[in-house]
Amino acid sequence: MKKKFINGILMVALVAATSTSFVSCKDNDTDVDLIGQIGNVRSDLQTKINDLNTRLGDLDTQLGKLDGKVDQEITDRKNAVTALDTRLQTAEGQLTTLTTETLPQLQDEVDAIDTAVGEQEDWIAGVLNNLVTSIENVATYSPLMGQVVLPGATPNILAAYFGEAAVKGSFPASDINITEVAPVKWSAGATLGEGEKGYAGTVYLTINKYFNSIEGINFALVNTAGEEAPVELNVEASDKVIYAGYTRAAENNFYEANATISSIDDVKVNLNLPTLKADIKQIWNDRNRKTGTSATALAQLAADLYATQLGKFPVYGVRASWQDVKKTTTKDAEGKATTTEEKSNHFVTSKPEIVVAAVKPLSYSFDLNQLPGQTYKTEGIEAIEKLYNKIIDKVVAKFPTVTVNPISIVIDDNKGAGTYSITIPTTSPINATGSPVVIDITDAINSVMSDLNGDLALTTADINAMLDQVEQLNNLKAQVAGTKETFASYLNRVVNKFEKLFTNNLNRALQPTLLAIQSDNTINRVSGIKTNPLVCGANTELFPTSYSVEYFAPAYKKFVVVTEIDGKKATAADNKTLGENLGVILESGNNQKVTISPAAGKTYTVVYSAVDYQGVVRTNTYYVTGK
Repeated sequence: MKKKFINGILMVALVAATSTSFVSCKDNDTDVDLIGQIGNVRSDLQTKINDLNTRLGDLDTQLGKLDGKVDQEITDRKNAVTALDTRLQTAEGQLTTLTTETLPQLQDEVDAIDTAVGEQEDWIAGVLNNLVTSIENVATYSPLMGQVVLPGATPNILAAYFGEAAVKGSFPASDINITEVAPVKWSAGATLGEGEKGYAGTVYLTINKYFNSIEGINFALVNTAGEEAPVELNVEASDKVIYAGYTRAAENNFYEANATISSIDDVKVNLNLPTLKADIKQIWNDRNRKTGTSATALAQLAADLYATQLGKFPVYGVRASWQDVKKTTTKDAEGKATTTEEKSNHFVTSKPEIVVAAVKPLSYSFDLNQLPGQTYKTEGIEAIEKLYNKIIDKVVAKFPTVTVNPISIVIDDNKGAGTYSITIPTTSPINATGSPVVIDITDAINSVMSDLNGDLALTTADINAMLDQVEQLNNLKAQVAGTKETFASYLNRVVNKFEKLFTNNLNRALQPTLLAIQSDNTINRVSGIKTNPLVCGANTELFPTSYSVEYFAPAYKKFVVVTEIDGKKATAADNKTLGENLGVILESGNNQKVTISPAAGKTYTVVYSAVDYQGVVRTNTYYVTGK
């Protein structure tokens, strides 16, 4: 490269010299001058050539140095590329390792952490969802007491009844079984209620939870030793209003637990009322001493009796129990997942203040002869009504077209001659002659007098007073204060009104009766007088109970049915359309009810039949009409 460059320069110089040495053919002096000039030119050119050669040498030296640097740079670049290629191959290997080995391993670790976090979250959610901090017993409804009982007022009782039937029987009787329900049958000596799952009452609870849901919580009654009672609790949210300071609703963690005794055979203790005659005598005598001839609240009498006995029984609290499950998932060396569960049990129990008992109650025919001054005659108000109806039948037979309601019924005993009559005043609509009409009712009164008198020897004046009272019984009503389970205060007024029948005769207070609660929450005893039926509105609730609110002698089964409408036989279809539970066998308890919607202007004959736990049947007839 350098030689080509130098040769090029010499070629240029030669051409330049040649061009300046051309002369013409003149004289020699001129040639000499030209030669001299050429010599000078050559000398200058040589000098320049030498200078150029020197400069070319310098350039050659510089080019040599530059070639070395370029070669070194190329070498360095090649080395750098080689190094980068090596690093790239290494990185590719590492990336391959990361992709095929490290990343899946990291993903497994992430999945394991995610699973662990999820399991931890599920466990925490389960703990909070199940957490019960406390349970409080608010109130108890007991069929034994027939009402809502607040803690501290009277014993909180959950009870199932049982009794032994003296003779075989069938309920309801065929002559009133218009709806043709399958009758309940028993043999002589059979234990009624034995082995049955019976409604034992309701416990009202405040359950304080982190969340309102009680799903996953198990409830049981336990004594102070942690032993469970043979009671099933069906707990659900309640919107019931409990008075005396409790007005809690479901959103406030208020619940009701319907209690069912799984079998009376498993109840360790029982209360046998027929063996407690001495206690009954003492309570009944205390009642008479305290109030003279007026009856006290029957609820208090029952509470007094049960309080003397239930102190011997163990008490139970409501226990809520639940289980928290903590899951943990691990993987072995081969990646196989295994989940283990760690379970922990928890429970919270309310204050122990509930008695669980199997109770053998009194019978409708309970013999109180062993109690001095007592009678076992059972006919009471219903006998007065039967007498009233028989007297009206006599009047109607004599005067078939006359309205008899305005007639004042007064029995004449004809100065003790053993014959009885009523005298219809001349001012009555029956009389057109201006003279009093006398109707003989001896056979009518004799048919019921023995049941009325018993050991009491009621006088004609007593019976006259009661006839007047029973005629006005429909006007005796009371306001039900927010709850339809409390009948005791109203029935106590009825018992007071007919004190001659109930004084010294607890047995009559055991007998069945039928109450009605109207839409305005007024309560009446349904009338047993066919010419003075109780006026009812639509969907009137009828509660089959007893004069003692079934505290001592509850019904084993109940049956309420409409048998006649305006004197014509009713049908099963009539009972179905008139209301709910008519012609249906009802279980024990004052919470049982039927509804009826009588038509205006029509009179309905309603029969209430009940059988007690000794197989004794009582059947009464009542009358209603529509508004």
